[in-house]
Amino acid sequence: MRNAQEKRQLALIEKYLTERGYKLKAHAAATPLTQMEPGTFSFRLNAW
Repeated sequence: MRNAQEKRQLALIEKYLTERGYKLKAHAAATPLTQMEPGTFSFRLNAW
């Protein structure tokens, strides 16, 4: 059940962001988050 809930939450977040002009883009784990392209987002990244 937890995975299904997470899937729904991520889908809602993605919809919200894409409707506002953001684009889902994979981000290399070895690259700092500060180097993400403006206007993009990604899921399951470690912020440290």
